[in-house]
Amino acid sequence: MRRFARIRAFFDTLTGRIFASLAIVTAVALLVFFLIASAVSYSVYEGSAERVLRDEVARAAAVLGPLPVEERAGVAIDQFAADRITLIDAEGNVVFDSQAPDAALSNHGTRPEIQRAKNGPDAVVLRHSETLDTDILFAAVQLDDGGFVRLGQTRQSLASLVQGEILPLAAALGAMMLVMLAFSRVLSNRIVDPIASLDVEAPLSNRVYPELRPLLVRMDEQRVLLRSQNEELESAANMRREFSANVSHEMKTPLQVISGYAELMENGLVSVPDQERFGGIIHREAQNMRALIDDVLTLSKLDEPTLDRQMMPVNLYALAEAVKTRLIAISSPKGVVVRVSTDSASLCEVPGARMLLEQMVYNLLDNAIRYAPADSQIDVVISSGGESVGLSVIDRGPGIPPELSEAVFQRFYRIDKSRSKETGGTGLGLAIVKHVVELHDGTIELSETQGGGATFTVRLPKDRIVPTSETGTDR
Repeated sequence: MRRFARIRAFFDTLTGRIFASLAIVTAVALLVFFLIASAVSYSVYEGSAERVLRDEVARAAAVLGPLPVEERAGVAIDQFAADRITLIDAEGNVVFDSQAPDAALSNHGTRPEIQRAKNGPDAVVLRHSETLDTDILFAAVQLDDGGFVRLGQTRQSLASLVQGEILPLAAALGAMMLVMLAFSRVLSNRIVDPIASLDVEAPLSNRVYPELRPLLVRMDEQRVLLRSQNEELESAANMRREFSANVSHEMKTPLQVISGYAELMENGLVSVPDQERFGGIIHREAQNMRALIDDVLTLSKLDEPTLDRQMMPVNLYALAEAVKTRLIAISSPKGVVVRVSTDSASLCEVPGARMLLEQMVYNLLDNAIRYAPADSQIDVVISSGGESVGLSVIDRGPGIPPELSEAVFQRFYRIDKSRSKETGGTGLGLAIVKHVVELHDGTIELSETQGGGATFTVRLPKDRIVPTSETGTDR
């Protein structure tokens, strides 16, 4: 009797009612629907994929047939988007294979799709590839010179497809729950009404299921505190999420490259001649990640209100010359010449944090060198006039459209992502520059260089108050 009473008590709770009334029916209905829908969609998908691949290989034969043999591989890679592209000569020898470009593949003359292509306009075969150890749908056509072009598309089994639809299954389960609630209106209302009528302004005044009582007690304890802190916390959280998401996104690419190449080397899949090249790639990506981390740490330091305690007179001309020397390793291989000039070296001092100003000049010059054409010149002009000292970095690179003159100073902003990948950089350099300039009560402007290129001009005040305990001489 006690056990029966406990079971009855369970079904009197919110958890018991929802579980008994909806969970079993919804789960069974969803499972049946999921299995039938998966089988139907798989069948339709396979038929569609075969038709598309057949049309693609026919188009490939029409395009590649008239071309010389040595040009076919490049055209095939550029124009056709199959998982695997194979060119085979009349004797069955593999001339090119996009998935195994450096491997010595066996004669393919006996492959089923090649044999069938000899006897018909085309051939489509689904089989297991020994080279890639996976199931591939092959389509082959014989060319006029007796050779063959073969396209392959990796296929999934029905079991793999079902396994990959776990998330759609969860979404379908939620939708089915809503449908069951609509058809079980009376039961749903009996279950949901006590929750829907909750007064969150006075949580303890509600009559609810026993399971919700601890939650309401906690809500009552936290309500006043959460209401007073909500706006402030939300604002801070939004800023943190945006910055964290950007950093995570920027780190993902080098991490994937390092992990991928390291795994290949660990598993012994890299030949000895390629090990040095792969190691170089890993080293470069690690350096990119290190640069990103350094820039993130720099931005974090810039957010700390400690700049005034680090101020001292800094000569911008001497600073630019020092940075120029540091960047010779980057500028020399490109043949880029950096020229620093000033109207008066003795009048180029400004009060500031030397390390931050050095980072500012470094980022401006590094950015100019990365985008400067080979064998060009970059001018760094320091001018003293009135109550400020100006520093202009003038390059002859691709330039920056006027409408993007403000956007380039945003964190992680890149005008041309593909170009940025070639030149390197973290997307934080100019953001750091602007932050440093603002912390020194200065201004920064971007304009077009006459004849092409970009000019970044920074102006820093001479009369910023420097604490006497922190003054010194720039060396």
